[in-house]
Amino acid sequence: MTDYPGRIPDVAELALRAAAERLVSEYFARLDRADVEGLLDLYADDAVLQEAKGKAAIRQAILSSSAAVAGKNSPHIPTNIRAVAIDDGVAVDYTVVAYLQEGPGPYPAIAILNQRQILKRSASDGRLQIVEHRVQGFDLERPAMTAVDKTVRKDVARNRGLLMRSAEELFARRGTEVTLEEIARHAGVGVATAYRHFASKSAIVEAMLESRIAKFRAVLHECESIADPRAAFETYLYRICELQATDRGMREAISANHGIDKVAEFRDQGKPLFERLFQRAKEAGAFRPECEASDIVVAFWMISKVSDATDQNSPEQWRRQLNFLLDGLRAEAIPRQTPTTPALSMEQIETIMATI
Repeated sequence: MTDYPGRIPDVAELALRAAAERLVSEYFARLDRADVEGLLDLYADDAVLQEAKGKAAIRQAILSSSAAVAGKNSPHIPTNIRAVAIDDGVAVDYTVVAYLQEGPGPYPAIAILNQRQILKRSASDGRLQIVEHRVQGFDLERPAMTAVDKTVRKDVARNRGLLMRSAEELFARRGTEVTLEEIARHAGVGVATAYRHFASKSAIVEAMLESRIAKFRAVLHECESIADPRAAFETYLYRICELQATDRGMREAISANHGIDKVAEFRDQGKPLFERLFQRAKEAGAFRPECEASDIVVAFWMISKVSDATDQNSPEQWRRQLNFLLDGLRAEAIPRQTPTTPALSMEQIETIMATI
């Protein structure tokens, strides 16, 4: 793999870059769930965030500027992550798309921020930590006034926002089969404009898939706080299947990598928490002894196919089928649950079979 002209990075450098990119993804996962202490743990003691120096000042900056801390739903999607090794660490540049609640009409506002983090290894434990964090166009004194980079022309920011909203809508409806040309047409902008913002369809698909994996991980973290192990895991199952049922892109994000390495890496970061939730429920006697975590993954695949087939004729059918699946996976001592969603009629079956 050639890096810059005449230079080939070695395996150690590539591993360092990958670790830096994972840290960026973890940073925004913690920010979205308002985990201030978790964010601070990623900074070195003498780190700098804009003009805030040291963890005490950074804490105050986060508390005063984070929408998540203020109780607002503002998910962040880091895209175009580029990491390069420097003399004693890693420099990571990326663009963050943030969806803000205060948008016009039914749509969220979108903030686009170019950021750079300088990462170095801690002398005490060797892990990468942020020593410098810069956000282009962001002012800690007036974050709401300067969320969108002042150097970006209004029409450019508007077009990117239109493209991102269009991609979200079409991706939820049709998944990865949607083309960049269709996204541009749905957004009401020219195809050339779309290609100025996204070099290829893969670039926007990566952003859409990563946003859905972020939702998947957010559900995992929410369910981890539920005290009852069985209730925690079954709530997680129903929440994820519900997201799948209304969003084809979510179904595809969970089931495959689509040739995008970053999506696989991002999803892999949620595996330890998923396995911990499952193991806790199994040890509490919620599942049959022979049930394994991989059986749950297969269950997701099965329910995903049910949603693919029935989303037009019986959009809640996934609930009935998940109910039956769980009855087969639960421990024998747990009573069977009566499904509340009616069965498909034979007429519905015939209609569905004619379209798949």
